[in-house]
Amino acid sequence: MTREKDDLELDIDLEENTGKDIVAEVWKFFSSMKLGLFLLLIISVASIAGTLMKPDPQTGELPYNLYGSYWYRGLLGLLCLNLLVCSLNRWKLITKAMGEPRIVVSENFLKKLKNYTLVKDKTDASTLEEVLKESLAAKGYRVFIEEKNDKTIIAADKGRFGVLGSFITHISFVIITLGTIYGNIGGFETYFNAAQGQVVDIISLPDVQNFSPEDNFQIRIDKAWQEYGANGQVSDYFSELTVMQNGQEVKSKKIEVNDPLVHNGVKFYQSSMGPVVEATMKYTDKEGKETSQVIAEGGAVNIPGTDLTVVFSRFNPDYDPNNPMQPRSNQPNNPAVLYELHRGQVMVDRNFTILEKDVKFEQGSISFGNLQQGYFTGLSVRKDPGVPIVWLGCGIMILGMLISLFWQHRKIWAIVTESKGLTTIEMGGITEKNKLGLENDFNAVVDSLKA
Repeated sequence: MTREKDDLELDIDLEENTGKDIVAEVWKFFSSMKLGLFLLLIISVASIAGTLMKPDPQTGELPYNLYGSYWYRGLLGLLCLNLLVCSLNRWKLITKAMGEPRIVVSENFLKKLKNYTLVKDKTDASTLEEVLKESLAAKGYRVFIEEKNDKTIIAADKGRFGVLGSFITHISFVIITLGTIYGNIGGFETYFNAAQGQVVDIISLPDVQNFSPEDNFQIRIDKAWQEYGANGQVSDYFSELTVMQNGQEVKSKKIEVNDPLVHNGVKFYQSSMGPVVEATMKYTDKEGKETSQVIAEGGAVNIPGTDLTVVFSRFNPDYDPNNPMQPRSNQPNNPAVLYELHRGQVMVDRNFTILEKDVKFEQGSISFGNLQQGYFTGLSVRKDPGVPIVWLGCGIMILGMLISLFWQHRKIWAIVTESKGLTTIEMGGITEKNKLGLENDFNAVVDSLKA
């Protein structure tokens, strides 16, 4: 939204739209720099607020889905429109700035430029004009010549494509904004807590949208733990996750903060962690063969060789048979486990059992023991199909910045007059960026004349 004032205004007489029609007024509104800055401020404040929101530790749900709200998407859309209109507004200026420079200028104009000099020499004008052309061409300038009123006017420029830098950078902002909108509409973000051994169905999580049932899969929490630093404080959180699809293990990964598991475009980030009771579940089949698995409160495990799933629904530290859901105390005087037995989506049994007591069923028996503290893991789940578009916009932004950095539009004029055997040359130069570079070019051309 910046303007290279002197440079572009020199080449172009900007036509102001004085009409009062609605289209002109709307266009003027959306081309306002103040509107763009205001939208950036509001979106930045809202984004910071959304980032600082903490999910409910029990349900894992955010108090408000800011990024999915219509007003937030509307602000992004307005910003995108503002950037696009501003870019289109400048296109006419930019295309003409990349064309031939204005050749005919006055001595008064040159005298107002910061880079200005007057050279007088007895060498004939044609010789000095050749020196000027060769010196400017040697510096990479395009040279244009016009005769007017017994004067020879030489105009030269280089780096004209540098004016594209700001335009490309503005377009990159449009692409990044479009990518953000697309990711916001076509993706989702949610959060859940899960204990060790628990299997979570992705499509059943809250706020999951635009996710095909054919792409659905499950995440199994194999392990969750935290590591401590030398000062005894927690240094990092870890979870071992396994992707399950159609009953088969697809992939596994140990994740930590900023190192997510990715599957089918869905990313699982380590977000939080907390303590939870764990127990060892022992399964004995009809032949007396025993297997053991660790299961956490709130978690679920499959019984090997069967179609049954056991859920550790709740821990009761002091079990009272007369009031099973209400512990008599917080002390582990009579610890018990509320378990659930599921076959597919159907719950076939639900009851309390005290530790080390067998619960019998048709395929064998299970029991719970060896209570210990484990951890539940809190995972942020995100799907953002707009990320490739955002990265494309970032790449284009870098390209625009490089063009602006290495190509600066510089212009130099010289008015050559000859009278009574004396040649007079008035020279001036202008640029909006890298004024030192223009000054070096200007001085080199002047030195070639004096030589």
